[in-house]
Parts: sequence; C-alpha cells; structure tokens
Amino acid sequence: MVSLQLHRLAFLACLMVFLTALPVTAIAGGQDAELGFFPYTVSLRNRGRHNCEGIIIDQSSILTAAHCIVGLTANRLSIVAGAVKLDSGGTRYQVSAIHAHPGYNSWALTNDIAVLKLASPISYNPYIRPIALATQDPPAKSGALGSGWGVSRSDGPISNTLQWISLQSLDHNVCKEQSGVTVSQICTTSANKGGMCRADSGGPLTDERITLVGVYSWTRGCGDGNPDVYASVAYHREWIRSYMG
Repeated sequence: MVSLQLHRLAFLACLMVFLTALPVTAIAGGQDAELGFFPYTVSLRNRGRHNCEGIIIDQSSILTAAHCIVGLTANRLSIVAGAVKLDSGGTRYQVSAIHAHPGYNSWALTNDIAVLKLASPISYNPYIRPIALATQDPPAKSGALGSGWGVSRSDGPISNTLQWISLQSLDHNVCKEQSGVTVSQICTTSANKGGMCRADSGGPLTDERITLVGVYSWTRGCGDGNPDVYASVAYHREWIRSYMG
C-alpha cells in the first residue's frame, strides 16, 4: 500500500513537471487516467447515472458544483469512488444531505459550489483518498491538472474512462475581461485549446502541490480555446470547512 502511494505521488510530481509539453486536447479526448492516480475524483450519480464529478474532502463530505444538484433531492444522489471506468469498479456511497452555497447565482454561476454529506463514511484505500483544500489561488501561468469523464465536444458522448488534462492558471484580470468573472472564481487555459466540458462539472482543479484550488463550473463552447471557469476553493474555504466532519 505504501509503495503504491509513493508511486502515485511520484507520478503526479513528474506529471506536473512535464505535462505542459504533452499534446492533449479536451478532457474526453485527452489521456486515460490510471487507477489510483486521481483518488479524490468521484462520479456523482443521479438515480445511478453519471451526472457530474465530485471531490472527496473528508470521509463524509464531497465537494461539487451547485448547478449539478439544483432541483435534486439527496435520495436521488450517490457517488462512486475508487473507479476510473463509469461502467465498472469502485464503491458506491449514498448522499444523505445537500448544502448548496447560499450565494449561488444560477444566471451568473457565481458561488457555484456545494457540499454533499454521505450516509456512511468513506473507507480510504490507495484508490480512494481525500485532497487538501488550497489556502490561496494559484499564481498566473502556474501549472494545474484537471480530471473528469466529460465530453471532448459539446455534442459528444461522455467518456467511460476518467481523463486528465494539463492546464495553466490564467491571470485574473485577463479572465475578467474575457469571461466577466468575479473574485470568487479562477480560470485556466490550455496551449492546445483543450479544457473542461459538459459532464466535467464539479470536477477538481489541482495545483503543482496537488492541493485543490478549484471546482469546475463553466466555459464557453468546448475545447474552443476559451477560459475554463472554476469556483475558487481558497475564496470559499471557510464556508466549505463549516460543513466538513
């Protein structure tokens, strides 16, 4: 178990050094993830079907995007952890409570963040682990990683295998000019016009230290070179922590 965990950490460290040179496109057209390399990423299911991503932040708490759970009740939702395939593997956990950010704006998609509580605690193993919350936003032009089962084009199918993509943090003022974001949001871009897309909502953005800096919210188009927008974890950190444990 220890050797596998060290192998995973070594892989991620090397990945963050070299991945900006890799020719990946959108998430679903990018690189297949290996089991255990993104142990904090979970599939959020609505009546058993993949709906969005979620992120393990402790044994009873999952972070996701608020727009993923609008109009839904907890009894319809579950998560599958420890899997890279949507159609096999992993462990299912039932959601028992939903806490959307009280400032969530469905039109502007600001404060697009929610905490889900689970009916039973997650059992950690090398393939299922939490991720630490960032205390500050990533600096402009720093490397980042996204992972999810999203599509590679707006009208395409979701991926059955978890994908990852290399991204770069975008200067906040530049993103504000391009996408009208607020201080509660952060943005990324990709040199190859790749990025997040539909069904990646609620997915994680991690920095070079493999801490959680963002929760994927929206973009214009899909793999069109437009910035990807995330709810800032550092900005919402205290609200998130109020529902942990």
